[in-house]
Amino acid sequence: MNSLALTSKQSALTRFVSKQTTRFLDSTNICLSVCHFVPHHFHPNYFEALNIEKPVELNSAVYKRQAEFLAGRYAAQQALKHINVPDKQVGRSIERAPVWPPGTIGSI
Repeated sequence: MNSLALTSKQSALTRFVSKQTTRFLDSTNICLSVCHFVPHHFHPNYFEALNIEKPVELNSAVYKRQAEFLAGRYAAQQALKHINVPDKQVGRSIERAPVWPPGTIGSI
């Protein structure tokens, strides 16, 4: 991929995720990650670009729902990186609840 294509992809992605912040809450070991996103800038390829697994059943969901899922998982991914648990996915249970990596708990 040439640098122009990469820059264009990153630019499109930053239009979707307009702002993202991750920090520890004061005097706690609680990590808060917030992702502001613009649903109409969503594209299904962003799952791959952000290295987030897309559940097969999400393929039939409307783009707005896919965007919400991706933004939530992206915020969770950033929180895990912030607490030094990189390259881990937040899975899904049979009931579709988040399944956090061992040693972590959270809410999306």
